[in-house]
Amino acid sequence: MKTECEMKISIILVNFNGERYNEVCIESVLKNEWKGKVELYIVDNHSTDNSMEKMERRWGSRNNFHFIHMKDNMGFSIANNVGIEAALKNGTDYIMLLNNDTYVESDMIEKMVEVAQKYENCIVLPKIYYMDRPEIIGSAGAELSRIVKKPINYGENQKDSEKYCVERKCSCGNGCCFLISKETLDKVGFLEEAYFLYYEDTEFFMRARKKGITVVYTPEAKMYHKGNGSTKGNDNPANVYYITRNWLMCHKRHLGKIRYVISWIYFMLNRCAWVIIWGMMGKTQQIKAVWQGIYDFYKKKDGKYVAQ
Repeated sequence: MKTECEMKISIILVNFNGERYNEVCIESVLKNEWKGKVELYIVDNHSTDNSMEKMERRWGSRNNFHFIHMKDNMGFSIANNVGIEAALKNGTDYIMLLNNDTYVESDMIEKMVEVAQKYENCIVLPKIYYMDRPEIIGSAGAELSRIVKKPINYGENQKDSEKYCVERKCSCGNGCCFLISKETLDKVGFLEEAYFLYYEDTEFFMRARKKGITVVYTPEAKMYHKGNGSTKGNDNPANVYYITRNWLMCHKRHLGKIRYVISWIYFMLNRCAWVIIWGMMGKTQQIKAVWQGIYDFYKKKDGKYVAQ
């Protein structure tokens, strides 16, 4: 068995026009206190703001940085998978997926690895605070709701308290950061590339749970998340489309017939409510994105959104 100093963790960071976030995120990672080797795989999804070039100028001379340029914006899942594959080829022991609109506390990596070593097969989640409200929790682990299997962040928008300071097993997690060993990843597989953006994390956790993988939240590992750092908010038409189509894809794949029907009814009522709200606000593009997401789901069209 390797000692801590012999272990390697690979952090996959996907960039898409993230100039305003990258430096804070990367500098926080470089201040980590873990004794093992930390490598960063920065995968650029064809940015147009010169953010990748700026990172290469600043950190390109470091041998623990790996810069990967995508020829087009291939989506969050594919970009992460490209980084994961490169890290595995270089003999990593652990993979951490980390959004670039975050910063991490100096002992976060160490605390997450400690938990990972306690379980034979697990995915480890940190405690996530809001970057602009650091006393408020964004996620202390997550659960899938009992009936419709909607992912719900535990502690979301709540002040930190003792009940969020207990390590516990979860059914789901927030995809902005999680740690998984190479051996566990071999069992779960990579992120689902058909989704392009949104719900790839929920699908990953649902698939992992089906394979007997434990999802563990540790309050000792702490980080801060801006949210929607490269996606312009959840009412952006493209995001409305992905959320609509990918919810249906994910739940169709992982739920039984009866539970899927219940989930479908709930979600359609939710989408209809938003259609009414957006109609009152004159947001016709969002309404079109909902119908296109539903249509493309039934036509089994995946990948990147193309507005009709």
